[in-house]
Amino acid sequence: MRFVVSSDWHVDATTGGLERLPEMESYVDELCAYMRENQIDAFMHLGDLWDPGTLSDARWGRFVARSMLDTVRSTTSGTSLWIAGNHDVVDVVEPTSILSPLRVLAAHMDGVHVAVREMPSLVWFPEQAGKAVAVLALPYVSLLVERSPAYAGAIAEAFGEAREAVAKGHRLVVVGHLSFDGMHPGSEEEMTRGREVAFPVAEVAALRPTLVLNGHYHERQTIRRGVAPLELDVEIVGAPLRLTFGDAAVGRGFLVAEV
Repeated sequence: MRFVVSSDWHVDATTGGLERLPEMESYVDELCAYMRENQIDAFMHLGDLWDPGTLSDARWGRFVARSMLDTVRSTTSGTSLWIAGNHDVVDVVEPTSILSPLRVLAAHMDGVHVAVREMPSLVWFPEQAGKAVAVLALPYVSLLVERSPAYAGAIAEAFGEAREAVAKGHRLVVVGHLSFDGMHPGSEEEMTRGREVAFPVAEVAALRPTLVLNGHYHERQTIRRGVAPLELDVEIVGAPLRLTFGDAAVGRGFLVAEV
């Protein structure tokens, strides 16, 4: 299975007073064209779409809703996954984010499968070469959600299902929007929304996943974390644009992976 991964769009971003949405619109057009031309099976977005609570929420929402439909229709299997990041989440006791209304919309998109996740869960991507691909989604959640029994149950269930999938011989991809010790934070240095939530390195490494992907940081890079023999190579997807002066120079990129 071949899939494209993108993250940290921040569609509400301005740089020196300049709105960046037109560049994001062009970026999504290029991304969709690439997927159509290269027969990409599925698409994933790893969090941070926009900060909720402004008068422009409806405008950002319309753009992301269109992008959800355009990206999934550009894949061969009609499959995509979107998870919440720290800039998306509302700090309330129920798992709530800017993805919440989009999750309802996704459920009514005919002919495609758009999975929207605001809690840890296992998502199945369509079968390729006789085996389905299991994707363990680890979205960012608010502190109130993290302290709730529902969260404890969700993460235990997700890891349990992931272990079962691996035991049955399925390939496992782990995706998150979490933090790692020793990372160069870029524009996330001040954490203007939310808090640092540590990626569960040891627990994920014990699953022996095929691939680990993470959003949150804006510089494209590969990092290694953990202690041998339970080490992880983590692909940090990076942002598609240089959104602030604190960001490293980035291209209009996305990650293409095959498992």
